[in-house]
Amino acid sequence: METVNILEVPFAKATMDEMVTTLEKRLLNEEKTFVVTANPEFVMHAREKQAFLSEFKKPISSQPMALVS
Repeated sequence: METVNILEVPFAKATMDEMVTTLEKRLLNEEKTFVVTANPEFVMHAREKQAFLSEFKKPISSQPMALVS
């Protein structure tokens, strides 16, 4: 899945329909999934806490999903 960086924090770039389809598949496969919105507090926290940010820099296929609202 394509990503977009917001102040160096990567988020999945998808339409609502694409994200719903992806989430349905992940749920059916019982994959752990974490959905967030790109709000300023989240992005600033990720920038301040490198360990938190490093989790979002892993390839999308190997980590929970992030959703751009």
